[in-house]
Amino acid sequence: MQITINNYRIRRYDSLNLCVEVKKQKQKAKNPYGRNGKSGSEPIAQNNSSNNVQYKWHLICYSSTLDYCLKKLVEDCLTNDEEINTIQDIINKITQLHEKINKISADNERFIEQNILSNKAVEESKVEQLAQEAINQA
Repeated sequence: MQITINNYRIRRYDSLNLCVEVKKQKQKAKNPYGRNGKSGSEPIAQNNSSNNVQYKWHLICYSSTLDYCLKKLVEDCLTNDEEINTIQDIINKITQLHEKINKISADNERFIEQNILSNKAVEESKVEQLAQEAINQA
């Protein structure tokens, strides 16, 4: 089982657990003079294959539940400030829409109340008419 989303993947770590991994660029050697080289010696010529970009999967977390793995994946994705700002903008838009919906529903409730009151006034006038007719007939 494996779920891949952009540079992240959720896979079966062992028979009981799932893990979340991120694909990162493999680091190059920091010493250009070789493993035991000194700064005075000649740099070692690197072959072209070592200049190719290589990637490695790094473990973020592991858990027995998929919900926790998805939560950690989202938390790790949201470390970018630009993504956080985008989410804050979306939250602000949602609150604005919520306020508009509340305003519209309040206006709608007021309209319904006015209709009910106007219907009651019409019904009361009909009741008074019927009462007057009954009195006149008697």
